[in-house]
Amino acid sequence: MKEYFLHSFLFLKKQLTNRIFICFLILLPLCLYFAQAYMNKKAEDSAIPVGYYLDFTDETVSKDLILSLTEVSGRLNFINYSDVDTMINDTAGAKLECSYIFTEGIIDNITNGKIRDIVIAYKSPQSVVNDMIDELVFAAVFRVAGDDILYHYAKENDHVYSSIVETKEMLDRLSLEFDNQFKYGNTFSIDFKVFDENSLSLDESQSIETLGKPLPIHGIIGIFLFLCLLLSCNDYISEKEKGTLCKLSFIKKIRISSCIMHSWLLPAVISSLISIILLNGFMNITTELISILIYYILLIMFGIFLNIVINKGIIMTALIPLLIIGCLIFTPIILDISQFVPVAGFVEKLFLPYYYISLF
Repeated sequence: MKEYFLHSFLFLKKQLTNRIFICFLILLPLCLYFAQAYMNKKAEDSAIPVGYYLDFTDETVSKDLILSLTEVSGRLNFINYSDVDTMINDTAGAKLECSYIFTEGIIDNITNGKIRDIVIAYKSPQSVVNDMIDELVFAAVFRVAGDDILYHYAKENDHVYSSIVETKEMLDRLSLEFDNQFKYGNTFSIDFKVFDENSLSLDESQSIETLGKPLPIHGIIGIFLFLCLLLSCNDYISEKEKGTLCKLSFIKKIRISSCIMHSWLLPAVISSLISIILLNGFMNITTELISILIYYILLIMFGIFLNIVINKGIIMTALIPLLIIGCLIFTPIILDISQFVPVAGFVEKLFLPYYYISLF
């Protein structure tokens, strides 16, 4: 084992002198970060402005409602106004698509069934999507008030199920189910696309996009790590053709091949994790680490298979662009062609990046 780590270290040290490889490691997170920043800026510039005013002093409800509006916003830019008259004037002047005043005690009133005049809406004369925005605002309020409504309903109707299960246990179950409804998306979704400043095209069959369509970062990283693996296999086969490994046993050749793969993949994984952190932060870092570890093991296993099967460097060199192009075409990174060509759903499973993407 000591010998194995020593060989891995030596190959890694050699690989870190490869200036082109180092440039790619540095450019990957930088390019992904600036590309995402550009897309976010572009989306912000085209977002539809919607104003709102919180006419109450409960800080907890205020924070929850602001967060909920952000989560359902999509291509809407919700603007928090501190002065209601300014907001109304901006709406009348078409600076805002529409605007809303959330009144005092909104959550308590909804919970107790008092739903009149809890949200006051102002519409721009030129607005053509205000009804759709009303639904998104309703979704945001529901996310905040829904848990209280559920709890209130369960308390009032505990006689229905009290003979079957304890009230507290039922409330815990209902609360868990309610939270699960928002784990993978909103209550419903709407999509709209802006073609010019004066016209909107609505399409209810698709889901609304989040502000700044996110880059397919896991797809890009999956391809990048797969490319590094193929290049490491090419390195190993080149060494075999030189005759430097001819006196080694089969097992030792496998060990050397894995050492070469580590020298390529370990720096690439670090660069990939930095990219993920720059774009997604530390929110799902545990999931990211587990996923990339599983993918790393799959890559090593596939690399060993290639090193056993392929003995000619020219074959490996020709195979690299074919496999990468195949990944770009068939795996759902940029476009999921399996929706149009059913057989592609089978072909995509022949490429390793598909399994990494499937983990998310």
